[in-house]
Amino acid sequence: MHAHFTSLLLNLKELTITNIVNVQDDFYIYVQPTDYLQVYPQCEGKNVIRKGTAYERKVRHLPAFGRCVYLLLPAIRMSCNQCGASFVWQYACVAPKKRYTKQFEATIPNHVVGATVTHAARQTKTPATTVERASTCSRRHGFGKRLPYLYQ
Repeated sequence: MHAHFTSLLLNLKELTITNIVNVQDDFYIYVQPTDYLQVYPQCEGKNVIRKGTAYERKVRHLPAFGRCVYLLLPAIRMSCNQCGASFVWQYACVAPKKRYTKQFEATIPNHVVGATVTHAARQTKTPATTVERASTCSRRHGFGKRLPYLYQ
């Protein structure tokens, strides 16, 4: 399957797939942003420079074909020429400093309904604290509603 169709299948509009690796029972998908530069979010400065990649973020995405899918996102360092601030590329599909995509976090409360947190954690292969945090937040905002922090 071509990378373009794979990104459509996984609903990754802002990312371009560069490589897919199958390691044991997991898929590791190497991605790059489709845009070369990003506007600095604080001062809306468009005059930015790209300083390179500091590291790769390993982020869990929705499962595909019964396997765990991990996105390997480059942490691209940027610098704004207007205000002189440095920042790291912000992806729309992942909140800053999170290890799960927003789409994956939105599915976690569905596993808790009618089950214990421990069982849901085993089923989703995530820590119990993550499942508990997601279910508590969904209860606070009501089941079936779109969670505001997940869809920003």
